[in-house]
Amino acid sequence: MRERILERLTAIEREHDVRILFACESGSRAWGFASPDSDYDVRFLFVQRSSRYLSVQEPRDGLEFSVEGLLDLSGWDVRKALRLLRKSNAALFEWLQSTIVYREDAVAMAGIRALVASAHSPVASLAHYLGLARGTWTREFTGSEVSLKKYFYVLRPLLAARWSETQPVPAPIALVGLLEQAALADDVRAAITDLLRRKSDAEEKARVVRVPVLDAFVAAELARLAAIRFPPAPAPDPAPFDACLRGLVHGATGPVAGPEAPGNGTTLSSAPTPPEGTTFARQFGDRRVRLLFEAVTGSRAYGTASAGSDTDIRGVFALPRAARVSLLEAPDEIADARQDVKYFELRKFFDLAASANPNLLELLWLPEDCLRYCHPSFARVIERRGWFLSRRVADSFANYAFDQIKRAKGQNKLVHHPQPEAPPAQQDFCWIVPFATAGAAVLPAPPRLPGRPVRLREYGWDLSRYHVAGLEHAPLVYRLYEYGDRARGVFRGGQLVCESIPIEDEGPRFRGFLLYNHPEWEKALREWKRYWEWRERRNPSRWEDQERGERDYDAKNLMHCMRLLTAGLHLLRHGELPVRAEGDARAYLLEVRVGGVGWDAVLAEAQRRMEEIRESRERSPLPEHPDLARLDALFREVAESA
Repeated sequence: MRERILERLTAIEREHDVRILFACESGSRAWGFASPDSDYDVRFLFVQRSSRYLSVQEPRDGLEFSVEGLLDLSGWDVRKALRLLRKSNAALFEWLQSTIVYREDAVAMAGIRALVASAHSPVASLAHYLGLARGTWTREFTGSEVSLKKYFYVLRPLLAARWSETQPVPAPIALVGLLEQAALADDVRAAITDLLRRKSDAEEKARVVRVPVLDAFVAAELARLAAIRFPPAPAPDPAPFDACLRGLVHGATGPVAGPEAPGNGTTLSSAPTPPEGTTFARQFGDRRVRLLFEAVTGSRAYGTASAGSDTDIRGVFALPRAARVSLLEAPDEIADARQDVKYFELRKFFDLAASANPNLLELLWLPEDCLRYCHPSFARVIERRGWFLSRRVADSFANYAFDQIKRAKGQNKLVHHPQPEAPPAQQDFCWIVPFATAGAAVLPAPPRLPGRPVRLREYGWDLSRYHVAGLEHAPLVYRLYEYGDRARGVFRGGQLVCESIPIEDEGPRFRGFLLYNHPEWEKALREWKRYWEWRERRNPSRWEDQERGERDYDAKNLMHCMRLLTAGLHLLRHGELPVRAEGDARAYLLEVRVGGVGWDAVLAEAQRRMEEIRESRERSPLPEHPDLARLDALFREVAESA
């Protein structure tokens, strides 16, 4: 089998153009309780060509394969592996400890292994292993018999969690190693040893009668470990992990620019100052990125602006080279709170423009008077803007236009249904089922029919004078106890807080059941936030007609629908995007915006133009898809020279 595994690893390298740095056995064979017919769970780490990390498309972060007989193969890209290592991924620690290793690049893996000490978090490991043990215990241990291997799927992570409770280093991968270090009662140790003996000769699907001594041990340990509370550990410094990644990629397929590489150009620490006078410089001048493009868009670019129109700014920026080969998630957008000013990272711009996104394509055809800044490298993109075009524009422009029709009345829910200034109160989503014989308390008149919940506000009870405890098997239902001035309240810090009620208080202080519809409160809160965020961002002049009740739709959305259909049709026929409307086309759009063309008439015209787009698609001179390889080369050229 080892020879077959090595052959498959070599074939994977050839077929997927990757270099495998490390491959090991995971699963039961590495854990020390394999059956004769157990799978071979092979896990590997690989690195790709440097160009893939600098491509428009993000490189794949893993390789998965169908199980081939007993062979189960899968692997992670080194960037994913290092990201997970920095998060103290227990599975990766296990791979690095495996005693069954099929392939290892000693130099590359030495760099990764050197990071283990700073990456390992006992708290994270305990939580991981406890979750594994508890999940298997809950799912599998429901009858008088259980799969033999499932006992080990509980015992090994449980012992690993116990190890993580006291040890600063990763838990041993093998069950035998964990047993040697564990303080266990003799009967528990003997029962585990007996199961190991039986497992070595049993088939993979063998079942056993439950072992009471082990069941008691597992249940007690799960409860004990679940009660442990540790403060969260800070994440380790990302710099050594980034340096390791760049070294691995560099060693794989040629130089990858990093902060210590000669001739690396812009780095995070030496990013250029944005050009003076740009909106980017005023609002985001502290961002360590290079501005490539900035322009005025929206109605001022379309030729449909009115006196009250906003000024929308869109642009493109490039990340430093070091940030493109990094573990850290780099921003793909930078925007202000109202989204009136937004910049797209170069990779995202290329990706969306190649997908025929109308909002991104229009940046390449803006009128000269809209341009505020254009870096020489981005000028080359504009010169080659035709490379982004394909017949995909038929679908994208038509879909965006149809979306504007839906939004024209979708916004109606906000403008015609204002929310109060105060957010929804949790108490307004509470109901009471009173307990009629609740001690000496003065209870309101019961509902007309017994056992029926009544809104809290109808009773007037002040929940700050009460405590609650969860009602078993009944989510969102709580037992309610009156404590008066001694109470800490039901809701604290925006959360419903359950208390442990002393047994002597159960009878005299019990007042009934509280039903709290938390999901409905969250929904109401979202709607409230949505409305007031819209109110804060909106341009008031846009909504005057609807607030006066003169129209039940947003005419500006209909105008954008017609604008998009006109532009998409022109693109399909002529390969050029007319951003600014002129002459009769502009007059028609303005008439739609002020409501001079009714809803039905606009929809009829939109339907006619959509039919034209469908017909023009088949006759369009544009290719079916853009040449992605050519665009990828252009992206790297711009990214390297920016």
